[in-house]
Amino acid sequence: NYYRLKGNLGEAIRFHERALFIYEHSPDDIPEGNYLSVVYNLADCYHQVNREAEALKLATRYSTSGSFRNQLNYLNLLASIYAASGKVSQAESIYHSIFEKFRHNKEADEPFLADQYLYYAQFLNKTSQKDSALHYLLKAGEIYHEHPHMQGNLGDLYSLIGDAWSGKNIEATTSADFQNQKSKNLLTAVQFYKKALNYLNDTGDIERMDFPLFKESNFPVQTLRILRDLGIAYHQLAGLTQ
Repeated sequence: NYYRLKGNLGEAIRFHERALFIYEHSPDDIPEGNYLSVVYNLADCYHQVNREAEALKLATRYSTSGSFRNQLNYLNLLASIYAASGKVSQAESIYHSIFEKFRHNKEADEPFLADQYLYYAQFLNKTSQKDSALHYLLKAGEIYHEHPHMQGNLGDLYSLIGDAWSGKNIEATTSADFQNQKSKNLLTAVQFYKKALNYLNDTGDIERMDFPLFKESNFPVQTLRILRDLGIAYHQLAGLTQ
């Protein structure tokens, strides 16, 4: 999990595979939750390195196993795999089934529901449904702000809001109108990317770009991704002013 958080997925896969082998060959009784967590983490790593067939096999096999949270983790992973494979309607169907589960399960605490809004919004962003993504991100934000210790979640939230604004569809009748609206959207995106960096790295100032601090970040993968997206937004803004 350390290597996974640091973005070294090759090493993460190696250790998760070793852990899985030990669990499956141990003479002792293994807690189901521990086993399912290792399988999920391995499947998620496979997904992140585009080993979709292996990820899909594990996620499908265990999508109805374990606790409510275990099942939702696997279903979200399944939806993400389908979306990455171009099977958008199948992914959408899974997300709808997940929200249906929330309506009928007493374990569905608010922060976990907010996480689900976040996952669905990420899918909507990737499938060019930016306005719908913003709707669910705002719903997630309302919940996160009511609960302490949501630093990483708020970082993800503001980053996804930035993504939604940077790629928002624009209806304009002239080139000047398009450039004006696009510029406003990108500037809004920039502010949310900076807000995400602030939450993840506790800079204390939304305008402070503290690169030495980012280098030692506790959220290195998220921070690098946001810096990349912030750079893309600035590059697009520069293109609009030429």
